[in-house]
Amino acid sequence: MAQFFSIDDLQAIIRYKIGELKRLKRDLSLEERIPSVDNFSLMVLYSKHLSEQHLENISKSMRESDIIAQTGSHLICLLPGTDKEGAIHLAEGIKDFLGEEGYYTVVTYPEDGESYEDLIASLKLYSEQKGIPIPII
Repeated sequence: MAQFFSIDDLQAIIRYKIGELKRLKRDLSLEERIPSVDNFSLMVLYSKHLSEQHLENISKSMRESDIIAQTGSHLICLLPGTDKEGAIHLAEGIKDFLGEEGYYTVVTYPEDGESYEDLIASLKLYSEQKGIPIPII
């Protein structure tokens, strides 16, 4: 079951996770790519009909290491050790579960940015290209 956090906490967690991954890779002198150590994805899903029951069911289907924050009609998920393809698969599954169009954007560290600011800039750019409003995170 995924953990719920506030948007402010999520921002701090993302910054911490980036620092932790950089430190771990440096300390272990990792030359090869190890996905569970190398990356995480940030997914923002927009749905007009997110209810408490929806959120509970969604969180139960996610891993304990996943983190969820909700603000209004936005569900924001931090998915450690998840590449972009895996995050997109999860987003599509959530859309199917909600039974509506819904929209989502996914960014992945370090592919879409190696800092918090770069990741959020990529998130905003991809969201704007899709015409999706995103919350301030």
